[in-house]
Amino acid sequence: MVVIRWTPAHAGVEGNEKADEYTKVAAQGEDDGQAGSELRQEASLAHLRRKATERRTQATKDWIREHVKSTRQYKPPKGKGLRRKDLQQTRKSVAGRYYQLLSGHASTGAYLCDKIGKINSNACWWCGSRKPQTVHHLVAECKMWAPQARKMWKEIGKACGWKHPRAPAVRWLWEEKATKAVLSFLTSTRVGEMVDLRKLSENGLEESEESEMDGDEGGPGPP
Repeated sequence: MVVIRWTPAHAGVEGNEKADEYTKVAAQGEDDGQAGSELRQEASLAHLRRKATERRTQATKDWIREHVKSTRQYKPPKGKGLRRKDLQQTRKSVAGRYYQLLSGHASTGAYLCDKIGKINSNACWWCGSRKPQTVHHLVAECKMWAPQARKMWKEIGKACGWKHPRAPAVRWLWEEKATKAVLSFLTSTRVGEMVDLRKLSENGLEESEESEMDGDEGGPGPP
């Protein structure tokens, strides 16, 4: 299919500027065949793909430079990270969500709304409680993932040798002994997953997704 579009002349459009240049050369009778050769080369499919990729890459860099502060970058502590045996044996996607939660860059309402402004509300879309969807809410308050969270905290208590019950605190999630329990929680839930922002509104998930959350089994589980 051929699409014809009007392009303003002398407006900085790269391809149009080149076309004007070659047209002038041809009109003056100075074309020795080299200009036509260059035009065919720059109009090749490979050239167009490369240009499109370069523009997307530059757009991404510009967005990161404008919205992301250097202080948000997370550097794993020396001697930690994937040196943990439990992380080496889990799926890359789950390990990625683990570190996103640790660094504060996970796909949560608090991050998407309060930190980078991609959505209009930080309310939890999983349980619909209107509470801010922080990491603490997801692991200690969210009814959607309550069964999985209770199991995780029980396993953390055993692994860390707690002698008496402790209130859930996010800082305990990053203890090395708690790694296995946290990874199990992330595997059995969708906490920290990327969500389709088009399906989010100020009131959370649309009705089509809310219907999937009915029941007491702690949600639809892993994707």
